[in-house]
Amino acid sequence: MKRIQLILFIVVAMFQLKAQTINVNYTINANLNRKNISPFIYGACNGGYDSATFVRQGGNRMTGYNWENNSSNAGADYFHQSDNYLTWIMGINAPQDTTPAIVMTAFHDSALAHHAMSALTLPMAGYVAKDKSGTAVSLSETAPSARWLQVVNKKPSAFSLSPNQSDNVIYVDECMNYLIHQYGLSSNATGIKSYLLDNESALWISTHPRIHPLQPGIAEHTSKSVALAKTIKDMDSNAKVFGPESYGFAEYTQYQSALDWSNYSASYPMYVSVFLDSMKKASDIYGKRLLDVFSVHWYPDVNVGSIYSSDTSLVISKERMQVTRTLWDSTYISDSWIGQWFSANLPILPYLKSQVNTYYPGTAMGITEYDYGAEEHISGGLAQVDALGAFGKTGISYASKWGTIGTFPRLAYQLFRDDNGVDERFGATGIYAESNNHFNSGIYSSLTDTINQQVHIIVTNKNYDSTIHAVFNITSSIQYDSIQMISFNRTSSSLTHQTIASSALSGNQLTYNLQPLTAYHFILSKKGSGPNGITSLSTEANLIKIFPNPASDIIHVEWNQTIVNSGAIELCAMDGKVIQTMMLNKHQQAIEFPVTSLPQGNYLIKLNDGNHVCSKQVQIVRK
Repeated sequence: MKRIQLILFIVVAMFQLKAQTINVNYTINANLNRKNISPFIYGACNGGYDSATFVRQGGNRMTGYNWENNSSNAGADYFHQSDNYLTWIMGINAPQDTTPAIVMTAFHDSALAHHAMSALTLPMAGYVAKDKSGTAVSLSETAPSARWLQVVNKKPSAFSLSPNQSDNVIYVDECMNYLIHQYGLSSNATGIKSYLLDNESALWISTHPRIHPLQPGIAEHTSKSVALAKTIKDMDSNAKVFGPESYGFAEYTQYQSALDWSNYSASYPMYVSVFLDSMKKASDIYGKRLLDVFSVHWYPDVNVGSIYSSDTSLVISKERMQVTRTLWDSTYISDSWIGQWFSANLPILPYLKSQVNTYYPGTAMGITEYDYGAEEHISGGLAQVDALGAFGKTGISYASKWGTIGTFPRLAYQLFRDDNGVDERFGATGIYAESNNHFNSGIYSSLTDTINQQVHIIVTNKNYDSTIHAVFNITSSIQYDSIQMISFNRTSSSLTHQTIASSALSGNQLTYNLQPLTAYHFILSKKGSGPNGITSLSTEANLIKIFPNPASDIIHVEWNQTIVNSGAIELCAMDGKVIQTMMLNKHQQAIEFPVTSLPQGNYLIKLNDGNHVCSKQVQIVRK
């Protein structure tokens, strides 16, 4: 009897062991789906992450921000109170807190200090706070009243660096003039590169009813967006305009059930299509692009509860790690009202990009607010890994996470960005990567450069209990024989770096067991080609990355941070004549050349840091 019991115990144990392992096959092809991965998808809103590449100053407070005296209004977030909250939270004390626009300049100064691109919000709802009294604005004091200043885009008289605070008006162009006087135009190395067309306008009636007490309509919002975009371009023609900064799906579709949606519904599938077409038509008349980045926020609802919280219950945590698939995965239908009634509009990033391609081709796309919660839990970290990977996979140009960036989302950023300086950043060229099990695992792959083709693989195991027996089949002209691995799991406070035995590779097939609730970054190299597989080529063009190429308004140049020490990068004509020079320092990773004024044709980008000289050809086209 005991023998039978022992046999049964062994059989059950073997069955349980087998049940705890999931076989997943991954296909990576270095020759397919090559696309540039924007360096600006690793962003954050309102600070909170020093290594962010893109920082957005936004949120409800900026709708009612008065640049002349730095007052703002909380709206429905806190009793409609007008106060000095923005200077207080940024640690700006008297007397500096009365310096015009110091909320904006302090934010941009921080971005410059951390080598990030900043995007600043400009007001469009009609009024901003006049006082910093710390008292609530009552219903009877709804704008227009003595508690508010009217927002006017263009000043009819000369600008002043000491704005008139008794005229009951603030001027947007005078604010921009103040900023340009301090930093130069966007083409300047220190200039502010981008501005946002206010924030979540369809919600003004609920977030800021003392500023905008009536439900905004589509005609109002598109006309205000065109007017503000013209003001921005008149002041700084190369500055990027972001909009409409829509809060979510109900705004995307019918502009929060706008009363005038019926005027457009027969001709357009959704509101953002109207917005894009309106900006395109206005741009054609204006003679210059008025919208550079189609930017929206994405907070997909789920029926089980709020994932944008500290809730780490099993149900919410599992849903949190799945809902990122609404970004890119056509096989996934979310458990939400959006998934139930609007599955044809999912996954959301490819669908929104299809609207851009239809109504305003050439416009970049940004997800300038998103959040998956659980900052101190592994589910929040794995969701963040999948979000960053999805932004690169789908060709998003800008992304910035809202709120706190706690332990686990920070590890997710570091998995891609190599904060520890070991030269293990995710590559800038995305390639084909797919798995046969999206539920349990997300995968993203890239190349460090197109000559050595060092392959990067970021992969997650989202299962709570089961190990994934992973088989990665890699197609490449390079035969890999060296593997580095970076990872974090549910107990991590920092990344783990290790070398994996080459025996894990058979040909270009990598086999590895992925532990439950863990994220990995594999780096496959060929031995003997330099540190981590990168050859130090003093005259090769692969040291720099250029995109877009062809370009029409801005040429973005990125390089490996460990290569450049100091020196210069030049934009040259094909005969070698230098058109523009920008000086570099070892902390930079990227730089931009504005090329709107240059004739169509071929040009050269040349980099020289004293140790390396390289050049690459770029084409400028006119649309």
